[in-house]
Amino acid sequence: MIKFLLISHCVPPVPMGPSFILMRILKHFPEDSYAVYTTRYRVDREIEMGKLPCRYYYAPAHTVYTNSKYLLRIAIREWLEVLPMVWKGLKIIKKEKINVLLALPGSDPGNFLLAAFIMHKLKRIPLVIYFFDNFLKSQNSKLRKFLGRFIEKAAVKTASSVFVMSEKLSEYYQFRYNVDPILLPHPIDLFEIEKIKMIANCINKKHKKSIVFCGAIYEINLDSIRNMIKVIERLPDAEFHVYTRRSADSLKWLGIAGKNIFNHGFVKTEEMVRIQTEAGLLFLPLGFKSIYADVIRSASPAKLPEYLASGRPILVHAPKDAYVTWYARNKGWGAIVDEPDLDKLHRMVIKMFKDEDYCKELIKKANQTAQLHDSRIVAHTFKDGIENSIF
Repeated sequence: MIKFLLISHCVPPVPMGPSFILMRILKHFPEDSYAVYTTRYRVDREIEMGKLPCRYYYAPAHTVYTNSKYLLRIAIREWLEVLPMVWKGLKIIKKEKINVLLALPGSDPGNFLLAAFIMHKLKRIPLVIYFFDNFLKSQNSKLRKFLGRFIEKAAVKTASSVFVMSEKLSEYYQFRYNVDPILLPHPIDLFEIEKIKMIANCINKKHKKSIVFCGAIYEINLDSIRNMIKVIERLPDAEFHVYTRRSADSLKWLGIAGKNIFNHGFVKTEEMVRIQTEAGLLFLPLGFKSIYADVIRSASPAKLPEYLASGRPILVHAPKDAYVTWYARNKGWGAIVDEPDLDKLHRMVIKMFKDEDYCKELIKKANQTAQLHDSRIVAHTFKDGIENSIF
């Protein structure tokens, strides 16, 4: 029997993209087929998504996300914590009879990835890595990037399987390390989505001139969201609805406020699906002026499969070389404005509100593409990749 240890700083109940993705994949796995090794976070009970149905173990390490600057003393602390993390991890491996290590590096400094690599070397059990984004490019300090380069190379070179969430990210790791990554599209439970859509359509079949954005707001998409706010100022009968974990004061400070701009905060997944099905159009922005341009080239937002399955038209406002722009153009599921041109964005919004046939074609292509993100198919690919790491 295969039993893997999921090693990451970002797992449920932390309400972040990777957590939702893990929840959707691992619901297809028996709860006794894996265990979690993570760190403790203070999670707002109102937005907590719940834990995975397995045993949780907590590393003797500080949490990653703090408001502090990345000082030398913080770096020293992070790397000194690796040894006790490994020591406890070895005990977990023995207790749980673990035979595969699954590391999910995110924007953490790499201490979880390094700990997984060391445990792999000491216990001689397979290491599998699942990249949600470009690990090195997402680091927020030169020191983390410098150290992360050696950690990533050592881990990827020795890994039995490497999962990635986009074709662009696959090309990156294939070119950089001469490995053959396994594509694992962000999953969605299509059966549950269809049930919610049926209820929503029975209640409200009319779609107002509303533009809906769901997800995190930060440097990776902020300037594109501001572009939409400026466009809304030109459309007195349109509304822009934002669903994010940021507070209203924080959004106002960022400029995400104004007439016909509605900030709703965080809502549960089922409610979010209903909201998406009732939108006039769904907005998928990535930045043109972001310091994370390299991440944007390969990034696939966790909300994308929900958008695809919503039955509503999607507007992509992202650079020409962004993965989502390529994906929308390649599969035909989204209207695209691939430059920060307010006039073009304005005209596209008007077109999507008026041209029903155009939107119907986008929705048709989106529904077809959503099938590639079916959580049952993704989970099967995931399971095969883990099993092949042993046999």
